[in-house]
Amino acid sequence: MKKNVENTAPFLKRFWQYQSERFPFFKNGLLITVFTFSAASYSRIYRGADGFIPFEHFLIGAVTAILLFFLLRIADEFKDAKDDAEFRPYRPVPRGLISLKELGTTAVAVILFQIILNGIFLPKLLPAYFLALAYLAIMTKEFFVHDWLKRRPIIYMASHMVILPMIDFYTSGLDWIQNGVSAPRGLIFFLISTFLNGIVIEIGRKIRASEAEEHGVETYSALYGP
Repeated sequence: MKKNVENTAPFLKRFWQYQSERFPFFKNGLLITVFTFSAASYSRIYRGADGFIPFEHFLIGAVTAILLFFLLRIADEFKDAKDDAEFRPYRPVPRGLISLKELGTTAVAVILFQIILNGIFLPKLLPAYFLALAYLAIMTKEFFVHDWLKRRPIIYMASHMVILPMIDFYTSGLDWIQNGVSAPRGLIFFLISTFLNGIVIEIGRKIRASEAEEHGVETYSALYGP
């Protein structure tokens, strides 16, 4: 009865519950805002620019980055739908709290909002945004080699972590792209660091004690042992 009541609540109430479980906007938003600040700051420091970027540009960039990460979460819901239904029925989508159709509609609305926001205030950043969005799109399709990737967990992880430096390319561009100058020579090191940090977090996220392993849920500790 409790589940039925939860699943028939108005969309906004169900969506609020969904985000609290799968993508807490406040907690993740704070971290991604720092992520955005560090990228823009690194660009300015490395090219010897004084001060910081205009606050409104920073705010738009942070919102765009937060929503890009949210789109990553929605993409994962589609990619993992079959496995979640079989092995993780407690998650919001398989238990019926929110549907893939509703998440798909939400994703379209988010993308349109990002395009309009950047198109009006930061049009120079649109190519960098579309680059990240395009990679996210083919990543959602598992690069059209789903079975091949699933048999190679390390390559799977590495291919998916590329999205992080692509988002950082956008957030660092809040400085150098917006100001119409060449990318700082040291930017490559920052992007590599972002990629490697993502791998560290992903490995840590998928290591569990033996008693915490779930049947059908692929973790590195299950694949390779303690």
